[in-house]
Amino acid sequence: YICYDENMTVAAVDSEGHYIYDYHGLALESIDLASAESIGANAFSYCRQLKSVVLGDKITVIPEYAFAGCIALEEINLSKVVTIDGYALTETAITSANLAAAETVGEYAFVYCHSLNSVSFGKNCTEIGEGAFSYCEALNKASGLKYVLNIGDYAFAYSAIVKADLSGAESIGKQAFIKEEATEFEATLGNALISVGDNPFAMCIIEPFKSTITESFNGADYTTEVYTFDISDTVKIIDGSIYWLSENGLVLCTYAGTGDLAKVADGTVRIAAMAFAGADVKTVTLPHSLKAIGHKAFFDCEKLNTVVFGSYEAPILEEEFDPTYYECFENLPGTGNFGTYTDYEGNEVEIFGTGLIPFYMWNSTDGMYSNVFYGANFVNYVGKVEHKLVMVKPVNGLYYDSYIYGQYFDTYMEGASAADAITMEAIAAINRMPEQVKYEDKALVEEARAAYDKIATTEQQALVTNYPALVSAEQRIIALTPTDEESNPPSDENSTPDNADNNKTNGFSMKAVWISNGVLLLVAVVTAVICAVKGKKKDKKSQVPAAETEDKEE
Repeated sequence: YICYDENMTVAAVDSEGHYIYDYHGLALESIDLASAESIGANAFSYCRQLKSVVLGDKITVIPEYAFAGCIALEEINLSKVVTIDGYALTETAITSANLAAAETVGEYAFVYCHSLNSVSFGKNCTEIGEGAFSYCEALNKASGLKYVLNIGDYAFAYSAIVKADLSGAESIGKQAFIKEEATEFEATLGNALISVGDNPFAMCIIEPFKSTITESFNGADYTTEVYTFDISDTVKIIDGSIYWLSENGLVLCTYAGTGDLAKVADGTVRIAAMAFAGADVKTVTLPHSLKAIGHKAFFDCEKLNTVVFGSYEAPILEEEFDPTYYECFENLPGTGNFGTYTDYEGNEVEIFGTGLIPFYMWNSTDGMYSNVFYGANFVNYVGKVEHKLVMVKPVNGLYYDSYIYGQYFDTYMEGASAADAITMEAIAAINRMPEQVKYEDKALVEEARAAYDKIATTEQQALVTNYPALVSAEQRIIALTPTDEESNPPSDENSTPDNADNNKTNGFSMKAVWISNGVLLLVAVVTAVICAVKGKKKDKKSQVPAAETEDKEE
């Protein structure tokens, strides 16, 4: 119907705010563009009766929204198209897409193509954009994925694909293959992979990733399966799960373990959003390095019972805005009874608030509950966890008694002490030293020693498990420190200083001295011993056991 206002002009919405008319394009049923060279953006969008399109060979780009909303479009030849821009074919009725020549597929190009069941890519495809094939529920086959370099966030979200060869991918985006419910999935990764978003395989049941190595012994070859290895410098498989090395440390992207127990790798600073979603784990052990737990990291882990925390400060619980959760009348964040609503079956349902507003005031504006971010880090949404979990926290841990943590846990047990901020800095300082220490690294070693010496208690010192690396590095620096004689060599017309400099190696100084009979005598001076002897005269406290032993032997 058409609604007029008091001035008898057509209004876009009625008195209740509902739109009163829709936009439709031309009533075309078929288009022959065989002689055309290009198409403009939005050219045929919302031509709802359009069923078939013939593209000419010169058309290599389908611009944004060109055929968006053509809900009857079933046939269009795409095999010669090089670029498909964002939303170009969204909501169409095509059943297959031959993208053999495509180099890029734009964001949400095929979103909501509910009839699309197969798509094929060629060797030149470099990028599939964000959400390009999301909500294509019938899409169960994607051939040529092994050629695609970059797969965007949500690229195949909620599709029916359950097997993907991603051996050529350099990056795989956030929740690229997320499922509505736990689904078995098979993925192949290659050594080109350098970037992984928050769990590309969310709600997918995946076997642990592994690699097979072959070793030879006594003329025979033996193969071994390993579950911890490096895919690249930045992507690692640890105990079968996918980790990404960020600037601050490891990020657990995809948990792919088996069994009831799960242990997150040491050095992990963040668990990605939905990393464990749908997993069957019962007990999870988190490292002392953990700083943050992503949105829905353990969502739908129905068997989860116990979480063992290792960090001194409780990890930050990340949250994301979820409008679909708010739109359900059962999840109002206020306190009290909000009346009733009628569900889809005609039943009257009472509405009780979850009581979050007093604690989430920073997330609401002018009473607009739709602005609230609802946490769902463990098992279910805040206020909806029916069987709360057991927390094992460090005896000296901080902030584990917060309101939000209390929405997930109701039983608390004290574990061992955790490394505090000072101890963590000492551990980090030691880790910053290279594995093969050189004399030029002396400043880093001294910084690590200074950081360690700030630790006040032996209990905290015992938590620095990499302390032996510091001791070894200090010994190495002593061994490499030049002596006074080496720093100021005597003037000798028969000496060969060039050779002397070139023969310094492995803590020894090799000097060439000519003697009367013309024979070159090499005198090895052990630098470490000289330094230890001098150090003993100056200050006994500066000695290390290795140097003292050498001194006695000398």
